[in-house]
Amino acid sequence: MFQSALEIFPYYFAWVMASILLVNRSYGRPTIAMTVAMIGAFEFTAKVYYGDPRIDTYLNMAMVFFPRSYTLGEALKVLRYGMPLILQAALLMMDNSFDVLKAEDDDPTAILTRICNR
Repeated sequence: MFQSALEIFPYYFAWVMASILLVNRSYGRPTIAMTVAMIGAFEFTAKVYYGDPRIDTYLNMAMVFFPRSYTLGEALKVLRYGMPLILQAALLMMDNSFDVLKAEDDDPTAILTRICNR
């Protein structure tokens, strides 16, 4: 289990740091955080409770998205590698549905002005 945590830690750490540092929308950070938490919870549950009849139904439903020859470990690895695409899709969905940003004139000195006003 410790080896598994060491394997996935860099991915989740990078996604959390990217959401904190790179997403500048008010709704973007909670969206990314919820997406990362859901996928992390799914991966943890899949690894810990694999073979449990209560969870087996959900794992079989998730495995439909992967080729039949994939094991659960390979499917989770592909899910981890595809996570940046999932996060980008979540942000695009939010941009085009709930919070369409209003058009504003771009001020090239806005960031420097905010830093100087501190």
